[in-house]
Amino acid sequence: MPATKKLLARGAQIQAAVHRHLAAYPHAQLTTYELARVLEYGKAGRCGVNGALHRLADVGEVRRVPAADPMNARRTIYRWQVAP
Repeated sequence: MPATKKLLARGAQIQAAVHRHLAAYPHAQLTTYELARVLEYGKAGRCGVNGALHRLADVGEVRRVPAADPMNARRTIYRWQVAP
């Protein structure tokens, strides 16, 4: 199988896992990093999770919620949750 097809299949697999997890916990608000850790993709998998979240946001499945960063009051972080 060519590398492009493998990457597309992996992206679809990550997107399905992200959607399943967020749908199971509709009131949860998770950052990309927290979601990658929960799904056990690790630090390197965070890029794939971020891409999946943005694709799901494009079709209206999830939304970004701004929140204050607990480590730096001047910085805003974004948490993801299922769109109502």
